[in-house]
Amino acid sequence: MRVPDGVHIHKSALRPAPPRVDRPRSAPTTVDGVPVAAAGQKLFRPHVPRAPASASPPPSPPPVPTSLAEARQRVYDEAIEAATPAKLHRLPPEDRADVLSYAAQRADEAIVLFDDLHEAANPLSPRDLRQLPPDEAREVRQQALEGAWQAYQVLAADGLPVRPPSRGSAVIEHALAQTEALLASAASLTPELREACLTRILAGTDGLESLLTGEIDRSLADRFPTLEALYGEQSRRFAEALREGIGDAAEAALGPAPTENDPLWSLERLRARYEAMRGDVAILARFSDAEAGLDAFGITLGHDEGVADWSDEQREQALGQAIRVENAFRAADREGLLAREVDGALRQYPYQQNTTASNGEYFADVFANWANGTLLDNEAGRALGDWMNRMAPEWIRTRLEASDLLEPPPDATDSAGPGDSAGPS
Repeated sequence: MRVPDGVHIHKSALRPAPPRVDRPRSAPTTVDGVPVAAAGQKLFRPHVPRAPASASPPPSPPPVPTSLAEARQRVYDEAIEAATPAKLHRLPPEDRADVLSYAAQRADEAIVLFDDLHEAANPLSPRDLRQLPPDEAREVRQQALEGAWQAYQVLAADGLPVRPPSRGSAVIEHALAQTEALLASAASLTPELREACLTRILAGTDGLESLLTGEIDRSLADRFPTLEALYGEQSRRFAEALREGIGDAAEAALGPAPTENDPLWSLERLRARYEAMRGDVAILARFSDAEAGLDAFGITLGHDEGVADWSDEQREQALGQAIRVENAFRAADREGLLAREVDGALRQYPYQQNTTASNGEYFADVFANWANGTLLDNEAGRALGDWMNRMAPEWIRTRLEASDLLEPPPDATDSAGPGDSAGPS
């Protein structure tokens, strides 16, 4: 194993972790005689809510090293720890050696990255530093060390900043976390370090298109060629837009004056669109073919004598639109309006007799939902409910009178007494 110059490895860094000894289980805590289950184990047990825990302050950042050798040693030790699994001692000796070798390679890469950042943080060459007075040279070196250390923390915001993850979603999260850390530290970084961080963040997204399209192909397994091509093109455009959005956010942070708008807003929208596409692919992957998906959604594609039948491509497109609309409705339903509990039963949608669009069917559905209290609890549903509250009683009375189930109210002339007069006295 190659060790960088100036780095001293402690024996404890490569020593297998001691075996963990499980603590003896204690009796379950009870509140008023009812056992309280731990978090994540509340199935089939009564749940007694606990008082919310007090918010703990965020962890303080690690102290800045005082020398280059200390900084490189800490980078190496942290990389070794991050790349070494906690259950190393349970592996066979030959596998353990491979894991340690892999961790050492990752640590070497982290050292190289830190050295590159330290070089970018140095405003003067070694020759120019030697010409400065000792105190000034020492201050310049310390500022360069602090800048390089801070830039390394930006790139390590979401884990070890070498070798991007192997999953597309992890690559996206890693890049967004690094970008957010860069924006938070942009004011205290030199332009050279900010450019170095941006270059490294963008380099971590290389090959993102291949990762995303590969995940889609494995999920759909050539069952939906039209939608696979569609989602693949969306993935390619998403990767391009992500890199462009990261560059725009960094440019806003690199500008002479901060912008009023949140630079991360567009990136969050991009991530939401990507997550929506992932949700569509996950739903589509559950079906064996387009016919099975259309049947599950209750969609029947009509056929006219003078028009050609639906092609396989059109069937896939219809299914893709149904999935997108369904997921969009559920994503917009943040208050659980589409899953309301009525009389102890969970109803996913307002009642609908069938899918025909006639006025009579629509009115019948509105009346049924008004009578059962299943109109949506939003502005449209409340407005429709208020209108029905005003109109429906009169409609019901009129219908009952027409069916001779309710006697009409007496006229004003019939109800007048013998001494009453309809006109003015």
